[in-house]
Amino acid sequence: MQMLKRAAVLIISILIGLVILAYLLFSQIGFIPKPNEYPLLYAVAAGISAIVGAALHLANHWLLNRVIPWHGGVFFRFLSQLFLDFLIVSGLTLLCFWLLNDYVLALLPQGLNVDVFEVLARLFILALLTVATYTIVDFALYSFNSYSQEQVKAITQRREQLELQFEALKSQLSPHYLFNNLNTVYSLIHTNTTQAEEYIRMLVQTYQYILATNDVKLVPFSREVSFAEVYCKMLAVRFGNAIAISVSVDSAALQTLIPPLSLQILIENAVKHNSFSSDNPLHVSIVANEYNVTVTNNLSPVQAKADSFRIGLDNVRRRYAQFTSRSIVVQASKQFVVKLPVLHLQNSYRNER
Repeated sequence: MQMLKRAAVLIISILIGLVILAYLLFSQIGFIPKPNEYPLLYAVAAGISAIVGAALHLANHWLLNRVIPWHGGVFFRFLSQLFLDFLIVSGLTLLCFWLLNDYVLALLPQGLNVDVFEVLARLFILALLTVATYTIVDFALYSFNSYSQEQVKAITQRREQLELQFEALKSQLSPHYLFNNLNTVYSLIHTNTTQAEEYIRMLVQTYQYILATNDVKLVPFSREVSFAEVYCKMLAVRFGNAIAISVSVDSAALQTLIPPLSLQILIENAVKHNSFSSDNPLHVSIVANEYNVTVTNNLSPVQAKADSFRIGLDNVRRRYAQFTSRSIVVQASKQFVVKLPVLHLQNSYRNER
C-alpha cells in the first residue's frame, strides 16, 4: 500500500512538472514543442518534478505528521505545511535552476531569448499555487479519512453495544427466568392472592423497563435503582428470609448514568452463584456515591455456575468500556465486591434518546 502511494506521488509530481514546463514554454515562445523533439528537456523537467514531489512527501508524511499532526491543530498545521512546502519547492527550484541553467538553455530551440527573471517569477507564482492546492487537497484527504474512521468506529461500537445489550436482554427473557417467576406466581395464587397480584405487577414493571431500555446505551441511575428495587422486592417474595438486600444511594449519584440492567445482572449473579437459606441468608448491598456504585454480597459459592457468572460480569465490563477508561474493580475474599465507576455523560444520554 505504501509503495502504491509513493508511486502515485511520483507520477502526479511528474505530470504537474510537465504541465508547468509546457506553460512556461508556451508563455515564452508561443507554442509547446513536441516531447520527441526535445526529449532531454522534458526528461530534466520530469526528474526535477519527481525530486520535488518526493521531498514534499517526505517532509509532510515523515516530518510534519510526527511533529505537527493534523489532529494536533488544523490551522497551525495548515500554515506550517504551506510555509515548509513552499520553502522546499522554491529552494529546490532555485538550486536546480542554478545547477542546470546553462544545460537547460542549451536544450531550448536555437535563437530563443529567454527572460530568466520572468521565468523565475512565474515559477515562484506557480510553486505557491501548486503548494496551496496540495495543502488543501492533503487537508481534504485527512478530513475524509478522519470522518470515515470515526464513522466506522461509531458503527462498530454501536454494533458491539447492541450485541451486549441483546445478551443482557436474552438473560432476562430466558425460559429459566420466566419459569421461576411463573412458578412463584403459581405458588402465591394458592396461598396469598393479594401478594400474587402485587408480584405480577412487579413482573410487568420489570419487563416494561427491560423492553424500554433494549436499544438505549445509558439510563439515569435513578431509573436503574428504581428497577433494581422492584427486582429486589420480587426476590424477597421468592426467597423470603433467605435473602436480604439493602440499597443506599447518595443524591449526587442519582444524577449520574449507568448501562441498563447492570445492577440487576450483578444482583442476579449473587443469587445464581451462591447457596443460601433462612439460616444462612444471602446479604446483598448496593451503595452508590458520586464516585462509584458498589455491589457487595457474602460468599457461599456454587462452583458449577462460575463460568456463567463470568459471562454476566464480562457483559457489564464490556459495556462500561464503551464510555469510560476507568476499570470495573472486582474483589473476592470473604465478600464479593464489584465497584462500577460513575458515569457523567448527560450529552450522550440525550443523543441516545
